[in-house]
Amino acid sequence: KRVSIANHKVVLELGCGNGTGTKLIKKHFRPKHLYAIDIDPKQIELATKKVRDKSITFEIADVVKLPYKSESLDLVLDFSVLYHISNWKEALKEIKRVVKPGGQFILEDLSIESLGHDFGKVFRKLFMHTYKRPYKRNEFFEYLKAQGWHLTTRRVFSPLGFEYFIV
Repeated sequence: KRVSIANHKVVLELGCGNGTGTKLIKKHFRPKHLYAIDIDPKQIELATKKVRDKSITFEIADVVKLPYKSESLDLVLDFSVLYHISNWKEALKEIKRVVKPGGQFILEDLSIESLGHDFGKVFRKLFMHTYKRPYKRNEFFEYLKAQGWHLTTRRVFSPLGFEYFIV
């Protein structure tokens, strides 16, 4: 199922970093308002300087404690953020809380399977995690279902033996 971009008036990007992805989201999804968060103040500072658009709000925020009202967002986007979070189940509960009924959560992320291959092992050492074991892909999918998400698409990609998935 393709994402209907016309229905996404208020969008949240998790882990916006320096704003590069934020610019792409604005261009391709054309939301009325885009919130872009990161836990790192330095990244928010870079993004604010890089992207100047009154319809985009950059904020320092933690995914496990989102500063938005319940059922206030049309779409939440995650591009490889949740696997960094040791308390990923709480993060998913928070995301579920802020998404409107009928809203969407689209993510591209990694799992322990991603980090078990040769390139993945190197990647894991470069980007030290604060916890020992990221979630297993099926564990993640099952938790989403248990939280009431309807999974319309699940795809696993393996470029160069490095797995990632899209939901």
